[in-house]
Amino acid sequence: MFQEKVPDRMPAQEYKGQGYKDDPHVDRKSIHFAKKHRKSFEKSAIRFFKDNFSLNVKVTKFAPIKDGAIVYIHCDDHDIQFNASLSLAQDDIDEDKSMKVNEDGDNIANMLEHVLTGFEYRAHKKQYDHLYNYLNKNKDKYHYTGYTKEAIVNTQADGYANEYFYICYTPEQLSTYKKYYEPLIKMNQKDFEEGMKRARKATHYEAKPEVVTTLFSTKKESSEKYNFKMATQIAKSIEKNNTNMPTTSSIDVMYTGNQIRTQKPYWGGQNSSSYQIF
Repeated sequence: MFQEKVPDRMPAQEYKGQGYKDDPHVDRKSIHFAKKHRKSFEKSAIRFFKDNFSLNVKVTKFAPIKDGAIVYIHCDDHDIQFNASLSLAQDDIDEDKSMKVNEDGDNIANMLEHVLTGFEYRAHKKQYDHLYNYLNKNKDKYHYTGYTKEAIVNTQADGYANEYFYICYTPEQLSTYKKYYEPLIKMNQKDFEEGMKRARKATHYEAKPEVVTTLFSTKKESSEKYNFKMATQIAKSIEKNNTNMPTTSSIDVMYTGNQIRTQKPYWGGQNSSSYQIF
């Protein structure tokens, strides 16, 4: 069947993940195996997050890769929200194989960097939701759009993210997570917030979590000068109207041109400008 060629760049408001491939060079044998055992791969990914982080997740996307598959998930468990992806080898689908990670290491720390953005979101949910509503309300005033929801599901797997911003958090080791963060999951909101403060203090977490906006200009022509002007205006408006804003985080207001690279739809690029507050 003829498939229309996806352009290298697309307007942000039209991009839903077209042309994006997790492994452009995956071989046919791997594709066949992954598709045949899709349910087993998905079950293993769900078990991984439950066994290691005590969190329930849902699969949002599945893609074959060489000798395995990558499973995208979304977590919305006890108001802990984040996106992530897990690469699995063909032997990871053995139902008798434990998905538990038994020791600290870089791989699990990198995953926890994404998981803990969900904890940070819950700890300041009211403030982050207020920032989202502000950015959604003012998109016409300041001439921008964000990622489409479909683009987030199909291409973004680095923690908490919505159309207009994402959250960054410092990675932790699994032993630290088990001791300080996992016990907070089922707490009520007040105790959860206090528990997060204790966890940050106990782990010497002194840096502010970072919020980065993903604002794409809706103007056909945009320059670095124009984008910086818009980023500055938005940042100063947030600063001025900071009641209920997430002031415990550093907010990097980034504003860029309208085009997204379809094969590498990661943030940044076309005349990007930023203005940091808090």
